[in-house]
Amino acid sequence: MPVDAAVVVKLLGGIGLFLLGIHHLTEGLKGLSGDSLRQALQRLVSGRFSAVASGLLLTVATQSSTATILTVLGFAGAGLVTLTQAIAVNMGATLGTTSTPWMVAILGLRVQIATAALPILGVGAFLWLIARGKMRSLGAVLAGFGLIFIGIDYLQSGMADVSWNLEALAGMGFGAMWILAGIGIIMTIVMQSSSAAAATTLVALDAGSLTFEQGCAMIVGQSIGTAATTALAVIGGGLIVRRAALAHIAFSLIVGVLAMLLLKPLAGAADWVGSRLGDPQGVLALAAFSTIFKLAGVLVFYPWLDPFTRFIVRISGEGSTSAVARLEPTLLRREGRLRSKPPGGRPWKLPTAPSMPAVAA
Repeated sequence: MPVDAAVVVKLLGGIGLFLLGIHHLTEGLKGLSGDSLRQALQRLVSGRFSAVASGLLLTVATQSSTATILTVLGFAGAGLVTLTQAIAVNMGATLGTTSTPWMVAILGLRVQIATAALPILGVGAFLWLIARGKMRSLGAVLAGFGLIFIGIDYLQSGMADVSWNLEALAGMGFGAMWILAGIGIIMTIVMQSSSAAAATTLVALDAGSLTFEQGCAMIVGQSIGTAATTALAVIGGGLIVRRAALAHIAFSLIVGVLAMLLLKPLAGAADWVGSRLGDPQGVLALAAFSTIFKLAGVLVFYPWLDPFTRFIVRISGEGSTSAVARLEPTLLRREGRLRSKPPGGRPWKLPTAPSMPAVAA
């Protein structure tokens, strides 16, 4: 399909503004909450249900599953949460990402508050530049909201001039849905944001550039694509961090494959929700699909959380998660020499500091 330069500029600009808006919104929300969200997360992960709920709420509060996942991986690496708790929080974070499609579908495509976005952006930028502390964070939140909806407006403007022929690209039938899921994975990896990829898909559906079922397949792929960010984040991490990341990757892949196999009934359920909400374009139904298939994945995994944890431990190899295991290799070798026995059979005695003569006061 021929696309002129003006359309490409609008699409790229819209995606860029959306990504910048998500960044400012996330940083502002984290600044407003301070350390209270992290402290609440640490307190609430004692039970499996509370761990899933805290991951969900933290992601909704920060509008970033990456922030939640990296936080819990840091907790796991420091020994503050167990592997099972970390897996449960990450499952909740995956479900929490569905708040962004709902925000885009309702505020960006149904209510269309783009006309109010410019003054919101102006007030937010002013506060962010001159204020300090919480007011500066509030300015970042307002500026983020403004940028998000201005970006959506540019995406809508660009998509209106584009006519996609996905049948020619991916073909038709069940196999075509898997190709579209692969396109969704690539979108998330390239944009480094499943939220931006989902927003682009929602706008394309609203513009009539793809069908509802095609959008569902792409949403599934975009969810799987978040595993790539997790994989990059744990390079060089400790054993429990790698296990938690592996569990998140396995969870994303398994839920994605199951969603593709059950795409028609899941899409049918989402379409029914959309029809109840008076949604002729299908954007609310697509947001509902994102929630339904991720919620179904959490419900499937939840009863098997402990066996799944044991499976991850078994396939990730053996290793120590003690404090000694996190020492530098040279210190580990020194630790091993000190604990080994000499040829005579008696253990080595650790050297002691020489005694110092007493000094009178």
